[in-house]
Amino acid sequence: MTQPGPDPWQHCVVPVPRLLRRTTAALAAGLAGATLVVGPVARPAHAEVPAPARATWVQGDSVMAGAVDAVQADLQRDGWRAVVTGYPGLQTWAAVRLFRQVRPRMGSVAVVELGNNDCCDASSFGHQIDLAMQAMGGLPVIWLTDARFRPYESQVNAAIRAAVNRWPNLFVADWGAVADAYPSLTYPDHLHLTPAGRQVMGRFIQSQLDLWYARYSGPAAISLTAGGGAPSVVPDGTAAFRGAVAGGATDPATDGAWVVSTSGEVLPYGPARSYGSAAGIHLARPIVGMAAAPDGHGYWLVSADGGVFTYGSATWYGTTTSLPLHA
Repeated sequence: MTQPGPDPWQHCVVPVPRLLRRTTAALAAGLAGATLVVGPVARPAHAEVPAPARATWVQGDSVMAGAVDAVQADLQRDGWRAVVTGYPGLQTWAAVRLFRQVRPRMGSVAVVELGNNDCCDASSFGHQIDLAMQAMGGLPVIWLTDARFRPYESQVNAAIRAAVNRWPNLFVADWGAVADAYPSLTYPDHLHLTPAGRQVMGRFIQSQLDLWYARYSGPAAISLTAGGGAPSVVPDGTAAFRGAVAGGATDPATDGAWVVSTSGEVLPYGPARSYGSAAGIHLARPIVGMAAAPDGHGYWLVSADGGVFTYGSATWYGTTTSLPLHA
């Protein structure tokens, strides 16, 4: 596959269209379900950190190449200064060389969509992720999972999620789950984006960047770190847990809130108390969301296969694991 030349970033900036193509209401509603909204929880004074510049570098392969206009437009409209680029056939080892040279110009956070062209040893891909993270020199990185257009991509996505345990500045955004749930977002190859898919990709990346930025301006700072034991809030105000952010809910009984990770760990904020988590359960599919019980003394967790887990006062009414789910 063709790799970028020695100076590919010199041609990264793409024109921004004057008008954004509208995403259908159904797709927008589906994407909204992947966005974390945490209620008004006051941040402790000691956790206040100066907000970084809203500047990002978005790097991908041919999937991103087809979506540069939509991604750039969404980010610019949202106040982000962004370089968005994609190269057909780009493998992670080639991107490492690029990252090393453009690191001073990558802004405050990077978004990476790579792995579709890396084959065929998942353990080797994990090493490529490590080299990429080293090349970006401590920069916060949001790495998108891949659509499962071939069986090997499940191993690629597993390697991306496993890298979180080695890199506390790595965040995983499950684009693969969105693409798998909405076949209309990709062409028959189940990989490259249709016009609707490009719009959803733009909004997905925007939502992930806004979620990351909320650690400086929102109710709580979230970082993913390695290590066992129970989740905790460390002195600088960041929350330590394994897995990507899956959702959140406000506590109707207090001014607190909960955040849940894909691994099922639940973090309480403010006066909200923990009623348990699914972290010790072998999950067939990751947790994708949560909801608070009406009295604020419990919550429900839901997994991608329709499994429902109840805690505290939340009542169990059954699951949809036996039904064929389209999303």
